[in-house]
Amino acid sequence: MSQRQPPRRLLQIPFQPLALVLLSGNVLALGLRLAEGSSVLNRGNGQVFLATLEGVKTLRRWSNARKVLDHQQERSLRSDSRSKRYTQKLKMPYLLMFVTLLHLITLAMLFIATMEKSWWVWDGMENSDLWYNCRFDNATGSWLCSSSKETEWLQAVQVLMVLAVVFSSVSFLVFLGQLFTMSKGGLFYFTGLCQVFAGLTSFCAALIYTLRNREILPDSKDLTSGHFGYCFILAWVCVPLLLFSGIIYVHLRKRE
Repeated sequence: MSQRQPPRRLLQIPFQPLALVLLSGNVLALGLRLAEGSSVLNRGNGQVFLATLEGVKTLRRWSNARKVLDHQQERSLRSDSRSKRYTQKLKMPYLLMFVTLLHLITLAMLFIATMEKSWWVWDGMENSDLWYNCRFDNATGSWLCSSSKETEWLQAVQVLMVLAVVFSSVSFLVFLGQLFTMSKGGLFYFTGLCQVFAGLTSFCAALIYTLRNREILPDSKDLTSGHFGYCFILAWVCVPLLLFSGIIYVHLRKRE
């Protein structure tokens, strides 16, 4: 029997080398793309890093500037506080001298208004005060005085003016005592309250004399020919001075 001849093979093309070439080309292209992407990514990361670095530098500069500004403000505040303390130390003796002098002047005016004989004046020849009615005698060249007629309004004015003198005197004595015995930082509350009470009592006395002078003065005298005297004016002037000095005492703080 005749043997079957094997089929004749077609022209064999070397597919394996060609596939390797194509695969290597694709890999090379992919590698190039990856390299380009990594370079772009590296450039982007570098830009981000540079921007971050600039931001950190800016923050550091801002922080340093802020520290310098805070230090300057702290120094200025310290210098201001020192200057204020120094100014207060300088002002304190002058303030004490002013308050003491004002108190003494007001007390003297209040005492004169209470004791002198010129609350109401008639033509310079006759006058009346809280205690006496006086008339000038041309023959003897002296004042002839008689006790004032006691009325409820006159007694009220007398008591109020005496209380004003007492309150102001006690206030001054207490102020001197506190000035040498009170601890540093204390306030002169009691002194100020006494002075305020003196101002209020003087105000009430002057107001009563203003509104009720017809009941206080002698009935036989014509009030249209007379006028208020300087003691009455001093009593009114003492009112704001007493209240003002009392307010100063309340806010005055003792220092070294």
